[in-house]
This record gives sequence, structure tokens and C-alpha cells, in this order.
Amino acid sequence: MLRTFLIPCSVLLVCCLLAGCGSQPPMTDENESTFKFNVAEGDSGYTLSAQQLYDALKTSDVQAAGGYVPDTVIQSFLDSMISDTLLGFEANTIDLRHYYEDNWTYRLRYTDALLQEYLVYRVYDRVKVDSSEVLDFYQKRADLFHVPEQVELSHILIVPSGLKNGRDSLYYRKLSKDEFEQEMRDYAFNLYEMLCLGEPFANVAYRYSHDDATRDKSGYQGWTVRNTYLAPFDSVAFSTKPGEFSKPYRDKDGWHILYINDYLPEGEPPISRPEVYQSALATLRTIKSNDTGRVLMDSLHAQTKLEANDKILDTNIYKVDDSVWAGIVNQKDTFDCKYLKNLEEGYRQKYKVKNTTPDMKRQMLNTLAERFMLLQAAEAAGLDTIPRIKQELAGIRHTTARSIMERNLYDAAWVPTTAAVDKYYAEHQSQFIVAKPLTVQQIVCSDSLFAEFLRDQADAGVDFLDLAQKYYPGESSVRVQLADMGAIGPNDVDSAFYLTALGTPVGDISRPVKTKYGYQIIKVLKHEDSRGLEQARGEIQTTLANMHRQEKARQFRESLIQKYHIRFPGKIKSVHLKPYLDRTKKK
Repeated sequence: MLRTFLIPCSVLLVCCLLAGCGSQPPMTDENESTFKFNVAEGDSGYTLSAQQLYDALKTSDVQAAGGYVPDTVIQSFLDSMISDTLLGFEANTIDLRHYYEDNWTYRLRYTDALLQEYLVYRVYDRVKVDSSEVLDFYQKRADLFHVPEQVELSHILIVPSGLKNGRDSLYYRKLSKDEFEQEMRDYAFNLYEMLCLGEPFANVAYRYSHDDATRDKSGYQGWTVRNTYLAPFDSVAFSTKPGEFSKPYRDKDGWHILYINDYLPEGEPPISRPEVYQSALATLRTIKSNDTGRVLMDSLHAQTKLEANDKILDTNIYKVDDSVWAGIVNQKDTFDCKYLKNLEEGYRQKYKVKNTTPDMKRQMLNTLAERFMLLQAAEAAGLDTIPRIKQELAGIRHTTARSIMERNLYDAAWVPTTAAVDKYYAEHQSQFIVAKPLTVQQIVCSDSLFAEFLRDQADAGVDFLDLAQKYYPGESSVRVQLADMGAIGPNDVDSAFYLTALGTPVGDISRPVKTKYGYQIIKVLKHEDSRGLEQARGEIQTTLANMHRQEKARQFRESLIQKYHIRFPGKIKSVHLKPYLDRTKKK
């Protein structure tokens, strides 16, 4: 996640002066190699080149639609990269031994990573499986690979909220129910026409689909069986051939267009399919690896000596301090009672006891000893010195140290004073006092009976603004505009009108109320209550606490800029990016 990183104005001024006043073309894929200058430099040999900044921008989700990146976004992105690096420098100075919980978690993750590498090295990589064995295994155990009928698909979804909350929301919101439905249909078929003209399905889905769950994956839905989605999904999906897309269809959620990537009938899929072969290969390798692993574990067990702390065996382990030692493996690695506590509840449930017995604790100790037995074997094999693994282990330590440092940037228990909360409320009353709390629509009628008739029609499901378009007095061109009043306050309408609207639940339509205009029925769309100081106090406390944390973080980061003497010898004035899908596409 990118972090906002503030730079003092004086530093920004120096940056601008150093950049010079000469013209500079936008940085693009075509000319990026010509930008041969650093945008940031500092102590310890730290540099950040213009090309590194540009490469980071390309792989981010900045300016997803493509085009020119605003200067403020470039600057914010640069600040974030520098911030992340400097925080990393500072994290390397932290001694984890001073933080028990963090160090314990670090050791746990360190061990997990090294054990994974060791099992791959000593077991999985040493298991050999040839293609004839895979074919023989598949033929004998084809039942393991039985699948129901299914399709692999991507889709485009168009829903009402996607249009009404989009950039043309004002246009869509003023349409009648039937007009809006027609617009939705036209929108879906316009996308269908784009597909027919050759636009890649992935591009259309990424840019236009309203499905938040799949849009960023270019509409990819995955494998789906029958009876998963609403009709007519099955009839459309299972009748569309792989490599083809469907015509748009409507269900109660919205309009859909499906693209079928692949199809599997019910039964055992043929081993000739690459994914089926790989699944059979992985399954067979797992079986053989388990056999090899058992032999390895038996060998290591024969060489392992566990010394247990007998004093804790007959106690309630939860009453023992985490750091008390529980066992020593081969007189080398000591593990503490925190490890036992992680297993305790599972053993209590397994054996249905309120407290584990000494024998049960010995079982747990033996289980834990296996971890350290394998850890020692991994270190004896030198796996922790292999550059790739060494870098991964260093990354685990670095992440742990970063979390400690960021946690210590501010006092987590800090709360604002009562006076500070009162002052914030007084200076920001517009956030809490709603001058126009009601959002309403209304229809004026000449008599109460006709008003009741219109109210009944609306309650029966007729769109309120459709009724206004048909029955509101005056010119038809302005009827909907007059009926849709928007947000109102007590000074905007008659008191009788306002009090009636105030007492009508959101989404409901009032009984006719007599005003100087006649009889009016009111539909309440929204009701926002004002909040007094006491009602807003909790929210203000949270806001001020966040502001306090941000200020502490800003001060710390500015101190790091000074500590590492960060300089800005050059500046990228303009960047033009391709659309996100194009610039991240694998070549």
C-alpha cells in the first residue's frame, strides 16, 4: 500500500530549482531510456532514478485508464517510494530481542519458511515421477478426478446502480422506470456490438463491467457448475461454445454477457488435458513424498534428544508465563511455553479434559521437538546460507522490524482532551448540523381524494416520478423537475408540509397534506439527522486521534529525510501511461 509522505516546502522549492526551467517531453515507454538522471539521492548510497520511478508507476494502478498522470500524483508516488525506503533503513536498526511477542512471531515465521524449503529440498525435489507412472496412476485411480459438468467463463455485468451512480447518473436518475430499463438494455447491447467488432472481451469487461468481484480480473469468473446462478444462466452458458460470447440476457440482477473459455462434461476428464495431467502428477508426487517423508522423519527422530521442563507438566499451562522454557532439542534450541499454549486448546478438545495431563503435554513437547529437529537439519544442510533463501528470511525479519517501528511512531493510548473535541465541533459544525435534512419528491393535487388515489398507485408499484409526469399541474416539460424537490429544510416549505415529511419514514409516501398550493403527497427519499456535540464526540475523538497519528508520522518521516540527507537533483515533469491492462500485459 502506498503511504502519503509529506516533504517540507523548502525541500520542494529546492527540487523545483534544481529541475531547471527547460522544456521536458512527457516520459513514455518510447523515451524512458533517455531520462538519465536521479529524482532522489541520499546517504548510504541511496538513489532513485527517473526510470525506477517510471517503472514503479507503470506496475501500479495509477491512472488505470491511461493518459497523463497529474503532477500531484507523481509527487505523491515519489514521496511514498522514498518514505518506504527510509522506513526500511530505520527498521534495520531495531533489535528484535527487545520485543518478545514480535520476536516470537518472527522466529515462528522464520522456522516455517526454512522448514518448507527443507522439505522441498529433502523430500519433494527428490521424488521422481515419469509420465508412464502418471498415466498408470490415472488409469487405476480415475475416480479421484471425477468432475461434474462445468464451464470456465468470464462475464460482463450491467446493474442499475452501476449506471445511476456512474458519471452520467443525473441523466439516468431522471428517466422513468421503462425508459431506464430500455437504456440498460441499449447499454448492454452496445457492449455486445463492441465485442462483435473485435474488441477483446477482457478489455470490455475491465472498463465497463459493474461486477466489483471480477472487473479487476477482466471479468474472469472461473469454473462454474449447473444450478449455481439465476436462470437463464445455465441455458446460456452451457449452450455457448468455448471461445464464443453470448448475447446479452437479463435476470433480476441486471444484464449479463458471458464468454466461455472452456467446457468439461461430467465424468473423468481426459488425461490429455494439461491441467488434468498436472493434477494427477501432483497427486502422485504427494503420495510418494509422504512415503519419503516418513522415512526421513524416522531417521531424524532416532538422532533427536528432547529435554523437557518437568516443572510445568502438571500445571495449567495458561497460568505459566509465555517465556518460561518448555523444552530443549539436542541441547541447541530452546522453545518456551508460548508454543505449548498454541497446542493446549486443541488437546483439551480432543481428549475432552479441562486441563491436559503430563502425558498429554509430553505429546505436545514431542510434536514441537519435531519442528526444531527439522530446523536443525535445514541449518545443518546450509539452506539458510543460500542467497535466495537468505533474502527471504531477511525479508521476514525486516517486515517484523517495520511493524515495530511504525507501531512506536505514536502513543496508541493517546486520546484528545475534552476541550480539543469541543473546539473541533465548534469549528466544523457543518459536518454535524444538517441544514436540509430531508430529500423529497412531491405531487400537488387539487383535492384530497385524487391525492389518495395517486398515493395508492405509488404504493402499488407505479414509479412516483412517472405519476408526477402524468398528473402534476402545469407544463409537462417541467413536471418532473418540480416534483423532484431534492434536499429541503424547515425554511424551504410550509410548516405543515415539512412536519408531514419529517414524520414520514424513508421510502414511504405521506397521506395528503393541505398547503397553500393544494393537497400534496410527499415521498421521502432520505433523512439525515443533525448530531449534537455528545452524539458526535466519539467520531471526533477518532478523527483527532487519526490526525495526531498522521502528524507524528509526518514529523518522523521529515526527521528521516534530514537524517539520511535526501536530495532531489531532478524532476519528472510529465508522465504518460498506457492503460493498466496494456502496460502490465506479459510479453
